[in-house]
Amino acid sequence: MSSGTQNPFKAITAAERREIDRTRDEEIEGLPEHLRLRVKAVPAPQRALHLRVVTGKASARLAIKAFCQECIGFDNAEIGRCSARSCRLWSLRPYQPKAAPAD
Repeated sequence: MSSGTQNPFKAITAAERREIDRTRDEEIEGLPEHLRLRVKAVPAPQRALHLRVVTGKASARLAIKAFCQECIGFDNAEIGRCSARSCRLWSLRPYQPKAAPAD
């Protein structure tokens, strides 16, 4: 890596983390009440993703992931084992088991 390139995986400082959290809190407070309550109900590890979805900053793929997380109870391992085949997003859900190779 050249000296001018920043490492995207560098650890962030506590001050940087507080600034990120403060910015996220401000973004949540700016939402309509029904969305603010919905985002605040999401467990902390998934909250950033759900905030991106409700503010329209997420891709379709991430929006599907957030939908599945909320539907299944925020357990990513359970998303892959989802049995709701009547759901229109079932075939698009993340964490699906790998398909067996065709013979």
